[in-house]
Amino acid sequence: MTKTNSEKTAAKCGLNEAEVRNALRILRQMPESIRKFAICGGPATDGPWWTNPEPTECYYSTILAVLMKLGLTEKDILEVGCDSGYFVRALLFHGANAVGLDKNKDAVTNVKGLKLLHGQIEDPPEVLRKMQFDAVISKLVFTPDCEPIKLRALESINKLLRPGGYFISQDDPYSSIFTRKDFENTNFEVILHAFKWNFRDYYKDAVYYDEYEYISICRKPGECDRTV
Repeated sequence: MTKTNSEKTAAKCGLNEAEVRNALRILRQMPESIRKFAICGGPATDGPWWTNPEPTECYYSTILAVLMKLGLTEKDILEVGCDSGYFVRALLFHGANAVGLDKNKDAVTNVKGLKLLHGQIEDPPEVLRKMQFDAVISKLVFTPDCEPIKLRALESINKLLRPGGYFISQDDPYSSIFTRKDFENTNFEVILHAFKWNFRDYYKDAVYYDEYEYISICRKPGECDRTV
């Protein structure tokens, strides 16, 4: 019995400990010129979360592991909620054509050498509407205050993706707003929804903020979604 590309993708997304630890190792070995942007809030004195890049690297290592598993690390990628562009820098370092979008104008203004845009995904800037991506990613972006715009955001993401492209969302389990029906109603095929990813299983030697998050992976149907 033949399998669709989506069925194969579902199998591919079964990350194992070695793959996630490898992604974390890659981020830890980034040049300091990139790692410094992983420090939340910049220089501060109120604990390791604010002075150590490792919590951010732990969070992003899951997304990086998924991108690596799907063969997307050298593709066109948009990060929604990019802040000052830490992960955009990391993706560029590994060969991706990465673009960032953030509603905080101060975070993306006058950043040299990066494509960081100011705006909101539910009503993206005109320059972004003209682009197409193989993957759109977000980390801790869609919180309960986004409930009124979540479907418009998903519709916008769908339009920005090429056929067969992926939306990968990493959310706080206590405030995740997307349901499987939300994805299906905006023409996404759900590969993995609200999978509980426990950091304690993999990062016993790490310092980080929360113990676990939810991962959702959706795929835009298209020409490449065929049986093989």
